[in-house]
Amino acid sequence: MFSYDAKKAEIRIYGVIGDPEWGMIGASEVVDALAKMEGKRVAAHINSPGGDVDEGITMFNALKKHPGGVDTIVDGLAASMGSYLMLAGKKRKVSENALVMIHNPMTMAWGNSIELRKTADTLDKYLARMLPVYSKRTGKDVEDLRVLLDAETWYVGQEILDNGFADEIDDSDGADFVMTGIKKIAAKSIEAGNAPTALFEKRTKAISQSIDPRPKLTAAKVALMQLQAEEI
Repeated sequence: MFSYDAKKAEIRIYGVIGDPEWGMIGASEVVDALAKMEGKRVAAHINSPGGDVDEGITMFNALKKHPGGVDTIVDGLAASMGSYLMLAGKKRKVSENALVMIHNPMTMAWGNSIELRKTADTLDKYLARMLPVYSKRTGKDVEDLRVLLDAETWYVGQEILDNGFADEIDDSDGADFVMTGIKKIAAKSIEAGNAPTALFEKRTKAISQSIDPRPKLTAAKVALMQLQAEEI
């Protein structure tokens, strides 16, 4: 399944990467969706077992070059070509229970020994296309990566970060309803002329960067008092 929300600047790549005519997610769908979000920072959510390398690389390039930038978030699984795709993000997040798997390109082959050797040579070229990105984004040496790809290596949670595939664990629980409430109160107070916009922008930034829950309560209380003052 592929879906997007241009207003929220989000896309979801949930499924196999490949030809849309066969019910898979194609690069053209991603490119078309990104065109509707030009200039916006996009969050690309991934849950994919992988798929076609050519479609995946085209998709990767589209995400990487998107004006405004793209952050990738692995919601469940990023395996095979999905693990390559997640590396397109300027920031890369994974759920604490996410899985990432890397292995060598695979195909089905039929024919005589000459044809089979040609197929193996082609697979080596496909791997050569992918190794530089894996190395650059993870910080791993190419030869070390070859060993991991040969073995088909799986990472879960913190292991994904430890091995350079992601920058942080996505531990969000959804919408921040306290912050949403503060912003609504602030908007009404600003509209009424009771406080300058810059004051609330500064306060909101301080709240979002704080690990102390009390700033949220303080800001909400002040905003509410200003709103009540308007109504008196």
